[in-house]
Amino acid sequence: MLDSVAAFQARLPLPATCLAPELWRYKNEGNANIILTSTSGDPRCRGLALRIRKCDVETGTTPGKTKAPRTTPGYAEELDYIHQVIAPLLGIEYMVPMHLLPVTPSFLTALDRRIQSDRPEARWHKCIDTRQEHVVITVDLTGHPYSGAAHSDFSPGPATFSVEIKWLSPRSVKRTTCRFCMKKYRDVDSSTDPPSSFCPMDLYSGSPARMESAFEALYTQPRNNLLLFRSDGSVMPRSAWEDLVHQFFERIIPVHTTLVSSSSILDTLLTPLLITILQQEPVLQRLSRWQQYLDTWDVEGLVALLSDFRSRDDGTKPAVNNLLDPPTAEEWAEVLATIDPETRPSLPRTTRELRHAVLKHLISATLKDCSVFISLWVNPASHRTVPAPTLDETEVGRTGFLKVRWNDRGYLEAEPNPDETTTGTRVFYTVHLIDLDPKPIKNLAKYYANDQAIVANYLSRNIRKYCE
Repeated sequence: MLDSVAAFQARLPLPATCLAPELWRYKNEGNANIILTSTSGDPRCRGLALRIRKCDVETGTTPGKTKAPRTTPGYAEELDYIHQVIAPLLGIEYMVPMHLLPVTPSFLTALDRRIQSDRPEARWHKCIDTRQEHVVITVDLTGHPYSGAAHSDFSPGPATFSVEIKWLSPRSVKRTTCRFCMKKYRDVDSSTDPPSSFCPMDLYSGSPARMESAFEALYTQPRNNLLLFRSDGSVMPRSAWEDLVHQFFERIIPVHTTLVSSSSILDTLLTPLLITILQQEPVLQRLSRWQQYLDTWDVEGLVALLSDFRSRDDGTKPAVNNLLDPPTAEEWAEVLATIDPETRPSLPRTTRELRHAVLKHLISATLKDCSVFISLWVNPASHRTVPAPTLDETEVGRTGFLKVRWNDRGYLEAEPNPDETTTGTRVFYTVHLIDLDPKPIKNLAKYYANDQAIVANYLSRNIRKYCE
């Protein structure tokens, strides 16, 4: 286990004073979880966040009604899955430190009431699930990656970002058009905006020109595929992105920012940093490798195989009926042991092999839905002399730094892993993979139906886009 995780765990258990509801504020939320961030001045609590499960309002808060116990997998299973299955594939250095935190119904109820007015009204149909006995305590990635007086001279950069990247499903029309690009044509039916020109395959390509094109498309139509955050964790509206990036770079090389006034600030300043980081770190290569390898048969092929196995009358019916049972930790470990990218997968011929293929597909589904989260920061007081951070100094995983400078042609350059003789200003970064929760096996039929709807909608438009 990395020292960074040990440093995080050394702060646990949190003192009771850090668990007062008034010391946590609303940050954001997705469909299943609400994220709160600590406002405590206690160094042991600074820079931490809570991840709390949600439920339908009627389920969680109906007065006078006895709440039924949860039947969905809890955070313990999710954390085990991330550490035992995902981390060995993608690298523990890109995982976010997380730990289970015992909580009481009264604490959760108080939090729910406290944050209600801060939540978007469109989210009010769900609330904090007060039945849960644990929440997840983790690091606030949008805040400062250091804690304590030893690093008080560091200042967080005003911009962090996350991007969601989808992958190519190798079947039929999916051989030439990635799922992301097919899906955006269906999404346009419920939107007034035209389809985005962004293709995740451009980011995966490693080609600077194609990666530039990908970011340009994301800047034009970011939707939920590119988010920028302030250092306080709040999501920046698209209209404020240029100001945010400009402020960040004014702290580094203010004399040169006027050179980009006639062109896109994002393309000129932010893109070179992001491309350099994504080329330096192997995170996209690992994602592409495992997404493709683990989804050999695609959900379409798996459903056909399941149907074929069920149609047989050869005494294997009981085993077939258990093919879609929730996987155990032992099964995940067994599947992980069978993964060998050097061996060409063969068609499943037994229920055990088919079960493994289904579980590999679910792992691939996790990798297709995850996001890459990059945090940037500088030390304006002494950024030219401060030593590079090391893993035992920070509580988060993969930390690196670049040196940025203007070249003779007036373009910004970012050099990874520079030595002391390299000219330029240091920009520090961390890279994480987030949203790595397991996909429920019970939803396989739903995934198949959604997949077929996406492909059918795309084919009906008589459009052919080739993703390389």
